[in-house]
Amino acid sequence: MRNAFRKFPADRRGATAVEYALILVVLSLVIMGGVGRVANDLAYLWGNNASKLNSAWTKPEN
Repeated sequence: MRNAFRKFPADRRGATAVEYALILVVLSLVIMGGVGRVANDLAYLWGNNASKLNSAWTKPEN
């Protein structure tokens, strides 16, 4: 058991997997944030155009 504890700090086999997992998590968060931002901007764009079209088709009451 003592021998296993001495070898543990020198073992680097799992470090690469952990690094790749962290990179994957960060990229996933960036992609999710970007998709949310694009969705909000598209909703504003289409909502704004719909209101402008609605006001263009209605007649003023003068």
